[in-house]
Amino acid sequence: LAAAALAAAAAVCAQLVGGALKLSAVAVVAGGSTTTGGTMHMISSIGGHGVPMSGGGYSLMPGTLSAVKTARPDASLAHCYPTPFVPSRGDSRITFSDLPAQAKIVIYTIAGRVVKTLYKDDTTDSLVWDPVASESGEQIASGVYPFVVIQSNRVTKRGKLMVVK
Repeated sequence: LAAAALAAAAAVCAQLVGGALKLSAVAVVAGGSTTTGGTMHMISSIGGHGVPMSGGGYSLMPGTLSAVKTARPDASLAHCYPTPFVPSRGDSRITFSDLPAQAKIVIYTIAGRVVKTLYKDDTTDSLVWDPVASESGEQIASGVYPFVVIQSNRVTKRGKLMVVK
């Protein structure tokens, strides 16, 4: 990946005059997976966002690429991490990933009592539960907690998360 980024950087350091710049990119995203395809938006001090560049130069340097995955059409792939959630090793939040744009996540005890309800309404695919605490703000005990993802007023995904103190 680093060699490809350097080759791409060398290819685009020349002056741009009209035309289109197309780069193939692979990004590491939340959860450690990779994503390909989609649209890469670049903001340029020369051309501005969404405005074609003419003249000047564009440099692509190797480094960290930050990517945000867009919301999924449904919650069929939804999951959370880290699992188990272990505060004693430094875990401070639980991330729910592969979510649709609008979703409600309800976390329960094994006995069926609601621990926390989270709401998501944005264009990303994830939601962060931070701090990991009950509705009343109390730390939650060690154990297994079932959760459901509700989309369009119906349960579309069931899962479990584990807390180990």
